[in-house]
Amino acid sequence: MSNIDIEQICNVQKSIVIEAHNARGQFIDDIEKVLAEILRRKNYQNLYTSLMYVIHEIVANANKANIKRVFFAENELNINDQDDYSKGIAEFSKMVRDDTYNVGSKLAKYNKFVKFVIHEFSGLNFSLSVVNNSPLTNEEKIRIREKLKRVVTDSFSEEIIDTTEGAGMGLFLSLKLLEQSGIPHSALKIVTDKEKTSVNIFFNYNSVSSPPYHEIALEILNEAGELPRLPESLNKILELTSNKDIEISKVADYIEKDPSITADILKLVNSAQFTLNRKIGAIKEAINFIGLSGLRSLLYSYGAMKAIDNRFGTIPEIWDHCYKTAKISVLISQIKKISDKSDDFFTAGLLHDMGKIVLMNLDKDSANKIEKACQLREINLPVMEEIMMGLSHARIGGEIANLWDFPIELSEAIMYHHDPIMTTDEYKPIVYTVYLANIFANIQNIENIDMLMIEPIVRDYFNIENTDELKEIAAKVLS
Repeated sequence: MSNIDIEQICNVQKSIVIEAHNARGQFIDDIEKVLAEILRRKNYQNLYTSLMYVIHEIVANANKANIKRVFFAENELNINDQDDYSKGIAEFSKMVRDDTYNVGSKLAKYNKFVKFVIHEFSGLNFSLSVVNNSPLTNEEKIRIREKLKRVVTDSFSEEIIDTTEGAGMGLFLSLKLLEQSGIPHSALKIVTDKEKTSVNIFFNYNSVSSPPYHEIALEILNEAGELPRLPESLNKILELTSNKDIEISKVADYIEKDPSITADILKLVNSAQFTLNRKIGAIKEAINFIGLSGLRSLLYSYGAMKAIDNRFGTIPEIWDHCYKTAKISVLISQIKKISDKSDDFFTAGLLHDMGKIVLMNLDKDSANKIEKACQLREINLPVMEEIMMGLSHARIGGEIANLWDFPIELSEAIMYHHDPIMTTDEYKPIVYTVYLANIFANIQNIENIDMLMIEPIVRDYFNIENTDELKEIAAKVLS
């Protein structure tokens, strides 16, 4: 399906079916493309990340259920017999954990499949199904029912990070995430018969409404709202630099009235960001070198970092990551020739995680729990933040950027550096670049890079057609 025009398929307005024996890799990639296009058409891109996480969970469970049945059949065990089940499940769990089972050909041999079906296009209803040809056992039914009960009765608890919690926790998280996105957990139904199991998600778009923020989220937003605005002296400089006809000497004269800002600007201009051959000692010379646009970007970076560090204290490891992301953002913009405003790309990369510093300092306990849960459950950080608090660090940073009247492109890059689908065409260059730079900045080994790590819309924008091309870009920006 990867070679078929998704938009053309949607225009037909018939059910889209994606099917595979082993539902991984390209199977998931095709689902991402279809879902992104459908939600774009409905103008509900804000549901993409949540729905995609839920679909990932459902597909993974369906695939695992098929693999489990093949494993039991290969070992001549009856999955519906309690003694055989107890005997086989421990070995199966170890096999899955160690990833030692070559499933591809075996799933095909036993004609096991997972099918993804989107049922609607033009109406007000969202409707999809994930079907696999493995009926649930009685024990699996009981376990799922228990999870569904807990979603209704439980508030979010720390057991999410308990590694003894077995199968089904992904379902619990999925339903909590749907609720946090404004979709009732009743939208998800599980149906099984003697031949198959189907997980269906159905809701009316008009019924989607975000629930109130958690108390933690409200506290964080209130605290962020009390952050001091950028100093008046910085705003005055920004105002001066917005006039393209102003003489550089006038800007320099104004800056030099404040020795502290003068010293900080010279320090930043002489930093590794600008790779100078010699040290610059005068403001006018510095502005001549970086230009008025570069000065504006530098002032946004300087003002934000100073305000956040003064209020919350600095967290060096986060700023180190941000600085790496900033440099990579500039390199990507140059390699792909998507903009001549490299200063803006540097600033967006530098400030993309400022919301994380606010979160870490205002609720360190929750932040640590979230990080631990992400590591144990292999869940993306923003998704877990949304589940636990209803608010991600990216959204916190975006709200602060809006509060400080940052240029829209900077606010968009900060707000959507994990959700590139949310931006508009005008800001795709900077948002997509920071998104990709952030991923590269977290890469430990280029050989572990896979094209499917990157959202399809971003790959298409940068014309990345395969993993080798992605690795080639990574090698250039990480060298």
